[in-house]
Parts: sequence; structure tokens; C-alpha cells
Amino acid sequence: MRKSRYCLSVLAAALFTFVFSHLTAFADAIWEPSNDFYMENPQDCEYEGRDYQTNGKEGFVVVYEEPGKPEEAGRIKNGKRFYVGFTYRDRGGNVWGAVNLWGYEPEADEVLEDQVRDGWVLMENLARIYVGSDFLEEYEKDFSDYRGELDAYEIKEQLLFWEYPAGSVAGSKRISMTGIRRLISTSIRIRTISGGLTWGIITGKRAGSAWTSRKTGSFP
Repeated sequence: MRKSRYCLSVLAAALFTFVFSHLTAFADAIWEPSNDFYMENPQDCEYEGRDYQTNGKEGFVVVYEEPGKPEEAGRIKNGKRFYVGFTYRDRGGNVWGAVNLWGYEPEADEVLEDQVRDGWVLMENLARIYVGSDFLEEYEKDFSDYRGELDAYEIKEQLLFWEYPAGSVAGSKRISMTGIRRLISTSIRIRTISGGLTWGIITGKRAGSAWTSRKTGSFP
């Protein structure tokens, strides 16, 4: 087998660093709603910190100014992705999510009051978006420690990184050997799934983790 020009563990570290380093400035920051209800009741709200997709039974979700109150801040169609920072459970047992609407531009058939930066949506009208941390939790028992399984494979042009196997592409980059040698070390864990596709999770010290894979003699 032809000698590999690149050590996967080092190159993956390089790509991981370039793709995700822009997130590090926000790693320790927690978004908080600016609406009056949250500001007056932060002790009654629980941190959620993940993205959801609008999924109302009527084809849209209603955004309220305050949980359990009739005043509406907007109506947004299904299929839109928003960050839910905190949740609140009212006396009736209904769970509300504080949705970050900063910068959102409503479409022609949507309604959103001017200057609204966040609002409250019933969590039953939001669908949880599956992300990499969910995959890790679900399949952790199937991982094995990295023992150089991928070191002998040659990278043709660049590596693709995925949020989780068969999920969304997180990024890709062409990296020079000079740049590779300057970058941080990583740990790699391997999971092989049906069809002979081997996935390695690359965990960096700065921003989290991502996945890369190989199926044949070379990486894509």
C-alpha cells in the first residue's frame, strides 16, 4: 500500500481547527432573552440551549410576548430553525420555549412585530433538531479507541467534516503540510457502520467535535 502523505490524526486536527475556531469566541457565552417576562422570572426558567424547528399543527407557530398570555408577537411558518435558550413551565404544566428571533426577516405570509428580538412558543409546537451530541449519546457504546486504522489512507484533495455521520456537512478545507504541523493534537474514535463506512470522531481542544469518514482507499 502506498505510503500515506498525510497522517489523518494531524490533518483532521488542522481542518477541525479552521472550520470550527470561529465558534470559540462564543463557547462560554449564553444567550438570554431580553423580554420582560424572562427578566423578571429568570429563576423559574431552565436552560435549554439548542435549536428547534417550527412544527405547529396548523402549519405555523404563534410567538407570544409572555407565556400563557394572549398577546401575540408574531406567527411563523413551519420548517424554520430557531434557537431556544430557556424553557418555562406554567402552572398548567405547559412548557414554553424562549426563541431567539434576532435578525429574522419574516416572509410575506408571516407576521412579526417590529423590534421583536425574542418571544415565547409552546414547546409542543417545536421539533427538536438532531445534532452531533445526540448521536454521541445514542451510539457511545459502539465506539472504539483509535488504533491507526485510517493512517494509511491518502487524502486526494480535502477532508469533509460532518456534524454527525450522515448528517449535515460541517465544512471542508485544503490544508498545506506547513499549516498542519502548527496545529493542535486531537483524539480520534472510530465507529464502523453497515456498508463498510468507517467514521472517525475528531475532538479538538478548542471548539468541540466533528466527524470524517472513509469507505475505500482514499478520503473524498
